[in-house]
Amino acid sequence: MLKKLSVLALVFIFLASTTSWAQVLRARPFDEGPTNQRFSSFRENLLQAIKIRDVDFVVSQASSDIELSFGGTAGREALRDFLTVDPQSLSEDYRHLAPKIREENWANLEGTLRLGGRFEEGGLVFVAPYTWVVELPQSANPFETYFVTGDGVALRSQPSQSSEVITRLSYDIVTMLDNDDSKTYQKIRLIDGTTGFAHGDYLRSSVGYRAFFSSENGQWKMTMFIAGD
Repeated sequence: MLKKLSVLALVFIFLASTTSWAQVLRARPFDEGPTNQRFSSFRENLLQAIKIRDVDFVVSQASSDIELSFGGTAGREALRDFLTVDPQSLSEDYRHLAPKIREENWANLEGTLRLGGRFEEGGLVFVAPYTWVVELPQSANPFETYFVTGDGVALRSQPSQSSEVITRLSYDIVTMLDNDDSKTYQKIRLIDGTTGFAHGDYLRSSVGYRAFFSSENGQWKMTMFIAGD
């Protein structure tokens, strides 16, 4: 699926110093959701259900043919499987990981919905998160490009909270150098070539999970929740 593009959130900033110019690429968050009261209420109710892990309600708010993968996984029952993660659906070596996978799935859904987004197709479609509708430079590798989703996030010299802070990041777009989900801190490179380590909780892949919602006769439904490109 082709990525939707927008220039609304993408900004190039040139910061002057006494010795040089440093180029910074940022995508500031935005959210058009509150401009539509019906959608805003729908999303808030959905987030409340996600918070208490109400599988039945979340499934009921999805379209009957909701897309969950590029491989053809679709439908409400597939969404239920995604949210419940029956250990028996996994190979024997991975069944003990079912609770962890389940919580990661819920967290991915909640995180996607909380990161804003934009209306498209005359307000009949909402796309989340805001990072998915940002136009990236043509030279960017989407699988290596990540968004810093916080303000004042520390870029450290080493993968440790006690290490030196090189600089602070605010919604920067960076390159992932060593992606390892098992590590708390990830090695990244800024557009000016500076490298360091940032906390993984504040880094989001440009091809990470996104959700699409459509309105039919005034009723909103989630029609897609998918990752990859």
